[in-house]
Amino acid sequence: MNIKKLQKNWDAFGEKDPLWAALTVTERSGGAWNAEDFFRTGDEEIENVMTRVRAVNNTGSHHRALDFGCGVGRLTQALARHYDEAVGVDIAPSMIHQANQYNRRTNCKYHCNTASDLRMFSDGEFDFIYTRLVLQHMKPAYSKNYIVEFIRILRTGGLLVFQLPSARKRGSGALSSLLRTMASESFIDWLFHMRIRFQSWLRNKPVMEMYYVSKDEVVNLCRGHGCEMLEIQDEAPAGSVWISATYFVRKNL
Repeated sequence: MNIKKLQKNWDAFGEKDPLWAALTVTERSGGAWNAEDFFRTGDEEIENVMTRVRAVNNTGSHHRALDFGCGVGRLTQALARHYDEAVGVDIAPSMIHQANQYNRRTNCKYHCNTASDLRMFSDGEFDFIYTRLVLQHMKPAYSKNYIVEFIRILRTGGLLVFQLPSARKRGSGALSSLLRTMASESFIDWLFHMRIRFQSWLRNKPVMEMYYVSKDEVVNLCRGHGCEMLEIQDEAPAGSVWISATYFVRKNL
C-alpha cells in the first residue's frame, strides 16, 4: 500500500470510528469508546513511558515532544503534561480535525503530514519523540524512512521511543507447517496481506494492514545514524500473531 492509499484508508477510519482505529479494543468498535475513558488510557500510557524514560535517560530536556501518528490526540494531550509543547502529526485530515475538536490543552499543536518524510520539521527540533501502534500499519520502506527522519529532527541527547512488530508468530498447525516448507517467507507475507485486503473488501471497511521489521534491522538502522540503543522491551501478547518490540533510542551525534 503506497502512501496515498495509506492516507485514504486512515482518513476513512477517522471519519467512521476514529477512537477505535487508534486503540482497537474489540468491544469498543462502532463508536463504543467513551471519550473520557479513551483519553485516560493515553494519560496512563505516557505516565508509564515517562517513568521508564527517567530511568534510562534522566537528563533529557522537556521543551518539545512529538507524537507521530497522533490520531485524535490521545497521547499528544498526555505528553503535554510533561513537555512545554506537544506536537501531534497524522496522515489523515479527519484525525487532525477531530484532534483539534477534542483538544483541551493550550500547549498542543496538530499538523497533517501527507509526505513520506517529515520535511515540515527542521533538524533537531524535538527533545522527545514517541510513536506506538503506528509504524506497524505501513510498509517497512516507509517505517524505516520515518525512523531515520525521527533521528534527524531529534536534538542531540534527545530520546526516541517507538514500537514496531519484529516478527509474526508462526502457526503451530499442520497447514502452517506445510506452507512454510513449500513457500518463501515473502510469499507467506503476500498471502497474509491479501487475506486482510479481501476481508476488508467483504466488510466494506478501510484496510488496516500490519507489517514488521526485524529487530536486527531496527538496531542497525538506529546505530548507523548516530544513536545508542538504551533499551528494548519485547512483548508477545496472548492472542496476537505478532511479536513486538519497543525501542528506547538516544541520539548521540
